Amino acid sequence: MMGDSTVPGIPRIPASPDEITATWLTAALRPRWPDIEVRAVSADPLGEGIGQLSVLKRLTLEHEGADDAPRHMVLKLHTLHPDMRALAKRYRMFEREVAFYQRLAPRLPVATPKVYYSAADDSPACVLLMQDLSDWQSPDQLIGPTPGQTRLAVERLAVLTAAFWNADILQAESDWLPNADTDYLRAAVADYQACLPEFLRRFETRLPPGSAAAARTIAASLERILDHLASGPQTLIHYDYRVENMFFRADDPEAFCLLDWQLVMRGRPGWDFAYLVGTNLPVSLRRDFEADLRDLYLAGLQRAGVGDYSRPELDRDLAFATMAMTNIAVIGGANADLSNPRNEALFAAIGQRAFSAVLDGDCLSVLS
Repeated sequence: MMGDSTVPGIPRIPASPDEITATWLTAALRPRWPDIEVRAVSADPLGEGIGQLSVLKRLTLEHEGADDAPRHMVLKLHTLHPDMRALAKRYRMFEREVAFYQRLAPRLPVATPKVYYSAADDSPACVLLMQDLSDWQSPDQLIGPTPGQTRLAVERLAVLTAAFWNADILQAESDWLPNADTDYLRAAVADYQACLPEFLRRFETRLPPGSAAAARTIAASLERILDHLASGPQTLIHYDYRVENMFFRADDPEAFCLLDWQLVMRGRPGWDFAYLVGTNLPVSLRRDFEADLRDLYLAGLQRAGVGDYSRPELDRDLAFATMAMTNIAVIGGANADLSNPRNEALFAAIGQRAFSAVLDGDCLSVLS
């Protein structure tokens, strides 16, 4: 549910997890299960240090009146960290995720979690009650995915990319689904430039040699980079296509579920691949594996019906996307709460891997 959460019959978005009570859950779940009565709820922390923009809790419910309602679900609530919440407001992240689950998720050719309730407002606040995936597995981004998980993620990405290749629905949903020409996404240019000194202050000593100079070149060229990403073939971009947003099953090597759609947008193909390979794989593994993964991705696009996209076009798009996706490291790393040791380690790894990918791929040369 979008908009004003104070409308009668729509429960107010909780300010903190402490406000997720049995009464609130009953009101939130009744549109789906009209006779449900939640008698009690307990909450356990989930994914400590993983969600930068959200508080995650695993809820255990005692309820009656709805035998098919789950006894466990995941609460996803807006972050309580003021800097990250301001970042979410600037880029309308909560609005985008709720709109995605309400309007686009049923069209996807890849699995996403079931969402039992969703709401957002412009304060900004956001709450989702989602399917519990505790019996699935999500890799640690610091460690990186296995080769098999990486290949499956690339194969599913190709299917997703092809399904929305120049699709009419992208423009039809453009009132909330941005692209690189959208004003608030263009704000990334100024944000990147403003955040770069703080990012380098925090992380430069952990980046490969030449990274600071590369980051300054990217900052000065970001308008041109975004122009490229907003042109040519357009598709649906998850944007945060990292392994901690992916779930796999040990008992089914083909099972794959993709979540966390706060940054969803439309744009030129390449971003999600560049972000997966460039920030999730340890540098040595990426160097050994990337060429094969590019072949796998392109072959998947072709099998799914994309016949007018060549390997040189993909390589060029990936060069631009690899430069652009360093904004996750720069803007996120400059604003992250480093009092959490895992946040610091994660953004250090993302920055190190992202700028290694830029330098190894000679990505700056496409700006010549």
